Amino acid sequence: MISVNLSQRISLAGWAAALCLPVGAVTIWLWVYPASTRLNPAPLSPAGPTSDPKQSTRKGVRLCQVNPDKNETDTDIDIIAIHGLDAQSPDTWTWVNPSDRNNKVNWLADPRMLPIKVGAARIFTCDWPADLLQPSDLVQKTVEEYALLLLDGIQREILVTNATREGRPIFFIASCLGGIILAKALVDAGDEYLSLKEATRGIIFLATPLRGTSFRDVAALAEPGLTVWGVIRGREASKLLGSVKRSTFDLETLVRKFTLLCRDNDHP
Repeated sequence: MISVNLSQRISLAGWAAALCLPVGAVTIWLWVYPASTRLNPAPLSPAGPTSDPKQSTRKGVRLCQVNPDKNETDTDIDIIAIHGLDAQSPDTWTWVNPSDRNNKVNWLADPRMLPIKVGAARIFTCDWPADLLQPSDLVQKTVEEYALLLLDGIQREILVTNATREGRPIFFIASCLGGIILAKALVDAGDEYLSLKEATRGIIFLATPLRGTSFRDVAALAEPGLTVWGVIRGREASKLLGSVKRSTFDLETLVRKFTLLCRDNDHP
């Protein structure tokens, strides 16, 4: 396991971003696939392809291929980037110049960023229903239900595009709480999702609260304000916040099981 400490400026735009930043680390767990080379700074460029503007309002899990062109067939691995709570693609993966909002770079899609480093790889963004404020009359999903939703959505869409390429390796990039849901999904994956689990070669966790402690404290401080804001809008805060407010025992159990999964000698 490799850890890299990060220091970032916390803005007021987005509760979830403010909650995830205290974690302040990028944790890389690899099963078999080699560690990626550090990206070199690249000149500023347009943000690249954008997702369907209606995508964030759809329920369920949606994958969008951002590189290369869908007609390109000379690829041998899939990279899937999963955003966190109260986030969506392409915003999560786009750097925006503070002094010029039109000057932005989507590091997943820009040909001078990740694509030039990974060669023959298809890069996807994965959007899931991550609204921070949910309708008050909606029965909210648990972490386990979100994990199943993620498994089902990814397997369904990947199988459609990989009809003739069985066993194609997958590498995940997971941001914030998206990493918790992904880890839970792989740990709980049953026989029907065995092919997806076996295809997974590695995961990069970006500011995922795997240790939970500091995130739990910030979540507890932020939730009262979110509750008031939700009442004003006729909504309520996502129950996903509660999953990291509980005893760290739950997260420790998940991390332990996930670590055992990574060390499984039977894994390809």
